[in-house]
Amino acid sequence: MHGQHDPKRDEFPKAISTQAEEFSRRLTAMGQSRLAAAAQAAVDGLHALIVELRPSGEEFRQAIDFLTEVGHYADARRQEWVLFADVLGVSSLIEDQNSPRPVGATPNTLAGPFYRADVPEMPLGANISRDHKGEPLEVAGRIVALDGAGIGDSMVEIWQANAEGLYENQEPDRQPEFNLRGRFRTDPQGRFRFTTVKPKGYTLPSDGPVGQLMSALGLGLERPAHIHFRVSA
Repeated sequence: MHGQHDPKRDEFPKAISTQAEEFSRRLTAMGQSRLAAAAQAAVDGLHALIVELRPSGEEFRQAIDFLTEVGHYADARRQEWVLFADVLGVSSLIEDQNSPRPVGATPNTLAGPFYRADVPEMPLGANISRDHKGEPLEVAGRIVALDGAGIGDSMVEIWQANAEGLYENQEPDRQPEFNLRGRFRTDPQGRFRFTTVKPKGYTLPSDGPVGQLMSALGLGLERPAHIHFRVSA
């Protein structure tokens, strides 16, 4: 009746719990595996969240639409899923768990959604600015072990935004392929050097669903100017 408590609604969590138990039973029957354990943990967490928040059917459809839109924005040049994982803190947590480091080692950081693994190797001292737009910048560094000894033959990957705060895979029609990206192998003393242009700070992509979610939550999208380094030794 209108305006009165509906006792049937209190039974919904029990029904959800029953479904979770049935899924768990089916997984157990298939044997133990890491995949089954992960699926079980995901189901348990999702069901608990739904029981707590009690989303409406419309809210559920909005969530599905959001995830679908994230998929539409993800391609070989732009990884919206990586951006989503980054802003949720998932990427950092996985990095911390899987890459323990001794005291004194350089902390790990996130690659971000604009990293590309297919960048060609370049000779030491090369210019990674392929359009030569921006204020020139000379960069030099050294890869060392904890005892300070240089590590030769290390691979150093570089990528950055341009003087307008944009990566080349954000505007492939305006920037040359692999602009402001490079891979360099250190010399026997662990040294590397290259020429580039000063990057500009930027905002996280606001044209996609993740940026729109951040704005709706009132969270900042700005990042200071920086250059990415990825080292394999």
